[in-house]
Amino acid sequence: MPEINLASVSSVAEDNKKYIIYFVISAIIILATIATFVFFQIQKSDIQKERQKIIDEVNDLQENVGMAEDIDMILSIQEQVEEIESTLNNHVYWSEIMKFLEKQTISTVWYTHMTSSLKDGVVVLSANAGSLMDIAKQLVNFNQNKDVLSASIDGINRGTDGKISFNITLKLEDYILMKNKKIQEDEE
Repeated sequence: MPEINLASVSSVAEDNKKYIIYFVISAIIILATIATFVFFQIQKSDIQKERQKIIDEVNDLQENVGMAEDIDMILSIQEQVEEIESTLNNHVYWSEIMKFLEKQTISTVWYTHMTSSLKDGVVVLSANAGSLMDIAKQLVNFNQNKDVLSASIDGINRGTDGKISFNITLKLEDYILMKNKKIQEDEE
């Protein structure tokens, strides 16, 4: 039996037109979706490149900071070496100080303790004497010496045994205290 189509030709053409429009709209939507996807992939790639550039810059800065810290540490070590070298080259001339004290101390005074501040050129002696007159003689003796810039006495105490303890503070010439200063004085 022959097929009978009751639909009109115009309605079939309209249906075909609708399908073509749906196809075109679907194709446009698919192309727009693909274009958006490609756009975002390009943006993502640009962002990753920028991120990597920032990471590289941060790493460079960290290397520079590390180098600066190394330089600071090297300078600190160099300063310490210079201080040690200065100390070794200008060490305390204890033997000269002892010789000086031996020559300048009167027979009735004896020392029990000694401290010094080399930076200030000061020597502080704890001493004992038999009488206040002995202390006065010792002070005069130091004050008359050309190598003593100043001499003072403090902390005088009489013990139960009759001995008098006291402190003598001496400001001495540098060449008495420091080895290199003595050598320099001798050379001049």
